[in-house]
Amino acid sequence: MGLRFPANANTKLVNTNLVHSVDTIVLVTDPIDVTTDSPLVMLVWYAAVSLGLGDNALTVQLFREADASGALVNSGPMMNFTAHTTVTVTGSFTDRPGEIAGQQYSLILTAGGGLADSTVLEGCFAAIAL
Repeated sequence: MGLRFPANANTKLVNTNLVHSVDTIVLVTDPIDVTTDSPLVMLVWYAAVSLGLGDNALTVQLFREADASGALVNSGPMMNFTAHTTVTVTGSFTDRPGEIAGQQYSLILTAGGGLADSTVLEGCFAAIAL
């Protein structure tokens, strides 16, 4: 017997096209119930992105809720890459949303520095209550 903590992971991409310089929701977690003891939620993500012609930077943002209308949890620094290459971005962050049933998180990517759209090839976004 043991204790099971709420957790989920999602690999279904919401959007695969990153329009140049537009914040784009790429992944959304399934709802997670964090209704006891206001636990920390560890967020872990991975995305493979084919940068468009001239695009040489990515920014990752995390929001509570399934869209950008929720609270901003983290806005990472702009990461610079060689233009028109395939790159992977990974990361983790913790949040304490309070005691909430059905909490979701969204991962937003922004590609910049170029003229053409970029493409998200695959990704994963997990939320784990600690």
